[in-house]
Amino acid sequence: MTTSAKCRVLTSRSLRIANNQPQYWKWISPPDSSSRFAECAELLSVYFLAVIGEIPPRDLSAGTSYAVYLVYKLARTTYGLRGSVQTSSLRLHGERIVPGSTRGVSLHPEGRGSANDITYPDARGDGWLELRLAEFENDDEMLTERGVIVDIREENDSVQKKGLIIGGMEFRSN
Repeated sequence: MTTSAKCRVLTSRSLRIANNQPQYWKWISPPDSSSRFAECAELLSVYFLAVIGEIPPRDLSAGTSYAVYLVYKLARTTYGLRGSVQTSSLRLHGERIVPGSTRGVSLHPEGRGSANDITYPDARGDGWLELRLAEFENDDEMLTERGVIVDIREENDSVQKKGLIIGGMEFRSN
């Protein structure tokens, strides 16, 4: 690991959010005044959830292992996320999923420990939650790619979801 490794944050505005229309999502000021995010996306109501972040590998430190986190909060009126499992994956410029990168994740912290193969969020010191979505090595091969894409999605269209507040997506060195 490089000690001067770059950490990059994709703001909620720079993420591709499925159904990013006013009836499904609204843009708000952060729920707390001390937030490092200038603006957040709040989920009003959707059945299909997908959030996608993309970054050029050259914007990260070469030869460094990275972990990617979704940074978010849950509103008091959250529903449709407890007990549901989303999927996260790592792709290279949208073409191919990196083998072994697909995993089950849960945006809701309740239920932790009930399934060993599900990744749950951790509380951060700043009052936000972070959910580890993927890991990768920014090696010579990765640097030839145009984009590293990380996504989280839930395609269960029978469950309405509400109350997810997205601050951004962090690419941090391990």
